[in-house]
Formats: sequence, structure tokens, C-alpha cells
Amino acid sequence: MIEADDGTFRWQDVDFFVKKYRSGDDDDLLLDGLHDDHVESGPDGTSTGDRSSEGHASESTAAAFQSDQTSSKPPLSTQTSDSRHTPKFAVLPKTLLYFSEFASVKIEAADKADPRLGTLSELSSLKRLHQWKQLKLFLRTNNWSSGHRIRAELWKEICRNPSTDAQGLVYSDIVEAFKGRCSVTPVFLTAPGVLLCDYQLNETGRLTLIQLLTAIEHARPDFTYIPILYPLCALFLHYMSDRDAFVCTMSLLSQSQKFLIQTDISVSAARRTLLILLRKHARKVYNLIERLIGSSDDATLIRVFSHWKQWIFCDLPFSHLVRVLDCFLFEGQKVLYRVAISILVLWHREKAKELRDKTGWSEFYIASDISAFCSTMKFSPQKLLKLRNMKMSYIRRIQEENEMKLRKRDATLAEVASSQNLKSLLAEHHYFSVAMSSQILPSHLISLLISWIPTRYHLVTPQKLFSVVEDGRSFTTLWSKIEDCYPTVLLIQTTWKQVFGAYCSEAWVMRKRLSKLSYFGTGESFLFQFTPKAACFSWVGLEKPKVSHGEELFQCADATTLIVGGGGNEGLSIRQTLERGSTNHCDTFNNPPLVPERDFEIEAFEVFGFSAEVE
Repeated sequence: MIEADDGTFRWQDVDFFVKKYRSGDDDDLLLDGLHDDHVESGPDGTSTGDRSSEGHASESTAAAFQSDQTSSKPPLSTQTSDSRHTPKFAVLPKTLLYFSEFASVKIEAADKADPRLGTLSELSSLKRLHQWKQLKLFLRTNNWSSGHRIRAELWKEICRNPSTDAQGLVYSDIVEAFKGRCSVTPVFLTAPGVLLCDYQLNETGRLTLIQLLTAIEHARPDFTYIPILYPLCALFLHYMSDRDAFVCTMSLLSQSQKFLIQTDISVSAARRTLLILLRKHARKVYNLIERLIGSSDDATLIRVFSHWKQWIFCDLPFSHLVRVLDCFLFEGQKVLYRVAISILVLWHREKAKELRDKTGWSEFYIASDISAFCSTMKFSPQKLLKLRNMKMSYIRRIQEENEMKLRKRDATLAEVASSQNLKSLLAEHHYFSVAMSSQILPSHLISLLISWIPTRYHLVTPQKLFSVVEDGRSFTTLWSKIEDCYPTVLLIQTTWKQVFGAYCSEAWVMRKRLSKLSYFGTGESFLFQFTPKAACFSWVGLEKPKVSHGEELFQCADATTLIVGGGGNEGLSIRQTLERGSTNHCDTFNNPPLVPERDFEIEAFEVFGFSAEVE
């Protein structure tokens, strides 16, 4: 519902909140302008809860809700002098109600709402009276759940500005102009630093998200690099229409310096800024990381924070992330730094004793441990928002100083690239939805792996087809579960904790259609390793105009054999049972042995597949 100039609420968006409801259920759920817990009756004293089966409110019923009402909750002291925007109330059928058609976040029942929590009318009053300090405190302290009814309007109200209506029309015009054209992925999704987490939007939601991002790119072509825009818009679509999400995003872009990092230099500088903030505000955590790595070199320590925004946007539970966004939409980048420091402080609190005598950790292992800590966060959302005395002016000054230092360095940004070529840089800094659940790889390495595969699969969530932990070590079981799917990713962890594997472009069922132990597959296949360092070994034919027969041997298998990579030797092979294997240099991928010992024992083996199946 949208607040009109006269303080009433219009009903244009009522049906937007109603996904479906049980027929014949007379029990109504109160949606009171998403303010307080009041049940309203019509002018004749009867219930005004009757609606059509599609969830639309009639004009006569809507009019019944436009008389002034008074909240039973004591108003904020700042509201007593201004009662022009008294909240209005509406009753909707109680059933399975969702905030939007793009996701399955349910609207919490009215009787579950904590009456002590702040209301939308209070927020509106603080905003209208320009009481910014009180509004900041209001957003930090009101711990609304992810399903609290206020969320149907909360983020829209925070982002609302005088250009809101005009921006809504802009979006409608853009969508109309693009109607009937082939969908195009926005260019900025291919830039370094992009996070691609959609929090389980449904299929309609994911398609709408791409449409929304395309419209944003069309409206603001000057913005070519916004790492958090994808997850930000995905979060918006959980609670509002795509039109409203566009309006909110345009509001943030109008104050881009406050809300959005826009250059690769800024991304690199932000890691150094976080390190400086950690050293100042959480010295014990800084000292622990320094001791674990065994180095006080800033360039080394900074690598722990290469993925710090992933901790927030891809690893934290959804209930925590929405609370972070409540504050971010008003306060800006400062909130992300505060939350990152809070995550590190809480990680230290939980891990300090366990890590007391540990040394020799790599910076990537520490980052992975922090990522895992975030994904199983035991502390409340409020704990993440409690850090104080971190002024935005100070953060901005430190950030600007770090950016200036980087600009004075080599134009190739050696610190950002860390001696990697541009392709590796792009791969390292892409983060995709972590719905791919692996017992072998942490989420940031899953993201790196996905960035190596063909781009047409980047927004497809891989499905686990096989695991020796769950399915045993039989080739018969392996083939029955994976042979019809392609492409597939093979992940292996040895008893020495070495991790490597292969991306296989062709379905393994092809082994049945060819003579015994014949090779098949395409040049999209590759081998990879994550220990001792991450590396991808692509087909040599991508770099050579002409290849020999021994340089195009990709996949080979029979009933008890699996081979990836041939020519001279086999790049990766497993025979008889899924207990042991071997790896050698092969001509097809020009790879070194994926483990120094060449022969290995398999501790864990997982196979993931994408959407295609053999006909």
C-alpha cells in the first residue's frame, strides 16, 4: 500500500502481497498499513475482511479504511506535534501470504509481532521531521524478523524521495521499450568483484532480476562497476515489486558515494581500510590473524579480506542479512565495515581458545574459516550492529588515502592482481550463489570454480549427483547417478587434504556408445587444483592453431574406469573402486601432476551436474 498526499493509503498494491490463500478460511490476517496490530470494522460495524478469490479489495471496502485511526501504541515523542500522517489499517485474508511473487518469504501472523517493535508510522515521522540521529538509532535497535509485516513497506519508505514516482514511470517505460526483445545479461555482471547471490528467488524472480538489472544499466550507463548490485536487487525482490526495486536502487545510485563502491581501485582500497579499522577497533583479532599467518606484512594480511563482502552478502543467514540492509539503506557503506568488524570480533570470541596454539595458517584458510563461521552464525543480528565509535568521516578519509596510494602505484595494479593475469583476477573476484553445497570446497572456492566454467552456466546452481560419503565407493552406483547429466564437475579430496578435480563437458553415458576405452568430450573440459594453490588447466587447443591427436583426448571410461585427460599419460584416472587414483602430466591439458605424489587415496569424492541431460 502506498501513502498518498492526504495521508491515506491506496489499494493498488494489495493484491501484490497476496500470493494465495485457502478458500473458505474466515480467519483474517491484519495488514494494518504495516504499522500496528489493530482490527478494523466497516462503517456498519461488520467485518471488512471479505475479499474476492483473487485477493483484490473492492473500492467501497477501500474507502472504509480512509477514516482517521489512532494507534494504541504510545507514539514517539517526536510525533506528538504532527498527526497529519496517522496510519491507516487494512484487513487481508489470512492464508499463505508472501511479500512478493518472486520469493517465498512469508508475512508473519499479526499475533506473532512484538508490540514493542517500532512501526512504519514512527519511521515516517522521524524521516519527515529530519531527526536523522533518532532514525539511525531506530533502525539499529528495532530487530524486525525477516517475516515482520513492516517489511512490505520498510525499505521502500527508507529509500523514498521526491523523485520516487518519476523513477517508477522511467522503469515502466524501459520495460515497455524492451518488450519482445531477446534478454541480455547486463555488462557489469562480468566485472571483477561482482557478487551473484539471489537468496533462492524462484524462476520468475531470477528472470525478473535480470530484467531489473538490465533496466538499471539502461537508465544509468555511467555505472559499469557495482559489485553488490546483484544481491542488493535480489533482496529487494523478496519484499517488493520490480518497479519498486528499481525506484529504491535509483535512490541509492543518486547518492552513490555513500552507498556503492564503483571501481576496482576502491575494492582493493576497501580491504586495506578494513585492515586499518581492525587494527584500531579490534586489536586482539588483528593479533590473532597476524599470529596464525606468522607475518605482520600488510600485503599478506590484506588477503584475508579478499572476500569480506561475501561474508555479509553470501554467507550470513538471511535473517541477519535483512537486518544489516535495514541499516545500510540509511547509513551506507559504514554499516558494511561495522558488520565486517563485528563478524571478526565474534569469530575471535568463538575461536580464540581453539586457535590458541595454532600457527602456519594461510590467509585463504583463515578467510574460509570466517566464511564457515558466518554461514552457521550463532549470534543474533543485533550483535552485528552493536559496534560503536566508527565514524563515517574517518572511514571515508582512510578509504580515500588508500585509493590515492593505489593510484600512485603501477598502473597494472599489481597489488590487486597479485601477479595473476587478468583472467585469473576476474575469476577470483566473482562470487556466485552458494546454494551448491560441498563437503570438500568452502563457498569462496566454489565461486572460483564456477567462474572457470563456461559463462552460460554461471547462473545455474549445480546439483550434487554423487558423494562417496552418502553413496559409497561403487562404480556401478556412480554411473547410475551421473551418466546422463552433462556437464559434470568432479571434486576429489585426498587423505592428505589435497583438493583437485575436473570439469567434464560431455555426458559419461557416451562410454556405452563407443568402443572400449575410447575418448570423447570437447575442448571445454579442464583439470583444476586448489592445493597448494588454485589453478585451472585448460585444453591446449585454446592457445594453439593446430593440435595433435594426443592433445585432444578429454574423457574416457568403462564400467570400472574413469579418465580425464590423455596423451603421453593420463591427467586424472580412477580404476576398479573409488578408493585410489593417480595423476600425471598429460598432453591434452599440459598440466603438472595434480598432487606431487601422483598416486593418491580418496577421502572424499563428489560429482556435481548442471541442467542438461542426454536425450
